[in-house]
Amino acid sequence: KKGGGAFAADYDAYTLRCIFGDNSATLTGGGVYGVRTHLAIITNNFAQDGGGASDASFGTCLFSGNVATNRGGAVCEGNLDSCTVAGNSAGNEGGGISGAAANYSIIYHNSAPLYPNCDTNSAVADSCTTPSSGFNNFTNDPAFANLATGDYHLSSNSLCINYLYSPNPSDP
Repeated sequence: KKGGGAFAADYDAYTLRCIFGDNSATLTGGGVYGVRTHLAIITNNFAQDGGGASDASFGTCLFSGNVATNRGGAVCEGNLDSCTVAGNSAGNEGGGISGAAANYSIIYHNSAPLYPNCDTNSAVADSCTTPSSGFNNFTNDPAFANLATGDYHLSSNSLCINYLYSPNPSDP
């Protein structure tokens, strides 16, 4: 029901440099549930809420191609630091994140009928997203190298370069 790729009931598990892809869960956290995750790719996962992940913390991760039938295409109820969230979708709201906190992240080019990137229950700061809400965010397109092919590296002209730096990055 939860955490199709990785599950931790007590939030005491930790992963480093992993790929969570093509997983599903009937309820929440299609790829990851309750696991501290760093330097990971979470892609093409599916769940009702939190298609990519739920109830977990993430540092320097990429979320793409995840789908939630309800909310939080990439993440529902989690914490993100220095992550890229792009190309995810939700059937209801929060195509990128829902009920999550994000800092120094890019949350852009996601889709949902309501709040395609971040829903109103999300707290976003020092990040690139649209529409801008929260603290010290900006709405400029992140200028990915090739959005059409899923290359989420930043182009040399991206305004995100040198802007989205976490002064206290999570130690893996």
